[in-house]
Amino acid sequence: MNPVKLLIFSFILTLSADHVVAQYPFSKILNIEEENLTLKSNVLMKDHFGFLWIGTSEGLFKYNSAAPENITSYTKSQAHITSLHEDTNGAIWAGCKNGQILIVKNNLVTYFNPPEGHPKVTVTAIYQDAKGRMWFATAGEGLYYFNNSHLYNINVKDGLSDDYVNCLYSIDGIEIIAGTDRGLSLINPGSEKINILTFTTKNGLPDNLVRCVISSGYKDAVWIGMQSKGIALFSTVKKQL
Repeated sequence: MNPVKLLIFSFILTLSADHVVAQYPFSKILNIEEENLTLKSNVLMKDHFGFLWIGTSEGLFKYNSAAPENITSYTKSQAHITSLHEDTNGAIWAGCKNGQILIVKNNLVTYFNPPEGHPKVTVTAIYQDAKGRMWFATAGEGLYYFNNSHLYNINVKDGLSDDYVNCLYSIDGIEIIAGTDRGLSLINPGSEKINILTFTTKNGLPDNLVRCVISSGYKDAVWIGMQSKGIALFSTVKKQL
């Protein structure tokens, strides 16, 4: 083939390859293995560096695009990770099935041990509000929040809709939205008292069992995902769907 024609042909092939790559996004199946066992992931989170954190029944893994690294391999007990959150300082908080909470900073793992002790049931969600308070949702003990070196509990006796809390979110970092087995609880921590407003099927919620609350892109509304009645857009200002 004429050298000029060969050069043009090669250039066209290069353009075609670039076009194909642009149309089809890259994907990869990632297997997490530990002692020749393929583990099931329970929770996923991407930190501000872009690293993927994977919580499994056999520990916490950090994926850096090469191979998953077991961050908790040297802890005193095998951690069954059920929730993850990155705080404003870049530390990773990991809630466990047995109620323990781990803190990972610079790949070093420490245990969260407040004077009051840690929850005794599964930690289902973790969130940090605008004032730096850490919130912990549990499956059976309601909510906990850590403030001024003390851990405080909020449950149905305080007005929480249910002690089984599945998720936490906040639009403004002040009002905490908790999805429970009995609807939504909107929590406003005041200086002297915590005010809680509940929203359930009595107020028009299609299903009381709220599994997920996430950003909607609107400044006054969130998407809520329910166990059996799909999704809905909830206005935190009007307190209605």
